[in-house]
Amino acid sequence: MEENIKDWKEIIKVSVEEFCGEEYDIEKMSFSLLIPAKKFYDEDYNLLFEGLELQIEAFDEDDNSLCFLYNEIFCGKIKSTNDYTIIENTPSYSDAGLSESGVTNMGGGDLENTIHLLKKFKTFDYNKLSESEKKDFCLITN
Repeated sequence: MEENIKDWKEIIKVSVEEFCGEEYDIEKMSFSLLIPAKKFYDEDYNLLFEGLELQIEAFDEDDNSLCFLYNEIFCGKIKSTNDYTIIENTPSYSDAGLSESGVTNMGGGDLENTIHLLKKFKTFDYNKLSESEKKDFCLITN
């Protein structure tokens, strides 16, 4: 596992501008971290892999608007610790759908608390997964 060095504030800022609109101030918004289990398919709808996707939900209390920030951040849950890790370098895919496993809410809050939660995620390279885990990295042993 490697330390998470992503600039989460910039990722959230850019995502809010893209998915919610440039008029929103991320400092005044609240966020939730959601982790749905998903299946990812190629262009012929063949299953490529199953995994978890970290999604950030943004809420603006001034106008009661809600939007989802889809950053294509994939993750898995480490079996030995129950911690989530971001899986980097996943294969490209054409389509995705929810799995039967549901959605986990990791919490959230204001921008500062959300960034604090995001920085707890370690990262792991997809290419270092076992062959079976490359097909399903919802729960990994590494």
